[in-house]
Amino acid sequence: MGLIATIDRRLETGSWLDLGMFLQNVMLAAAGRGLQCPPETFSKYRRILRPLLSIPDRAVDVFEFLLAQIGELDSYLAAANRACHYVNTRFSRTGRRAG
Repeated sequence: MGLIATIDRRLETGSWLDLGMFLQNVMLAAAGRGLQCPPETFSKYRRILRPLLSIPDRAVDVFEFLLAQIGELDSYLAAANRACHYVNTRFSRTGRRAG
């Protein structure tokens, strides 16, 4: 499972701090349950994922990570990369299906 956290760029510093503390707690809870959370898993696919997930332009990508069982991280990363590559080859720059 992947998680992409965004925040409206118009929000003040306190909101950014709140989001950071929330994400830290998500990662700590995941680690306590035997999950790994490598950051920046989807960063190279932002151009593709933003329109597919209907992320508005005013939203800033703050953090993204993949939740994976310890020991299975490599296979999850490979599967995520294959899925993103598939989407990349099927959609144009505008997020519409390629001909």
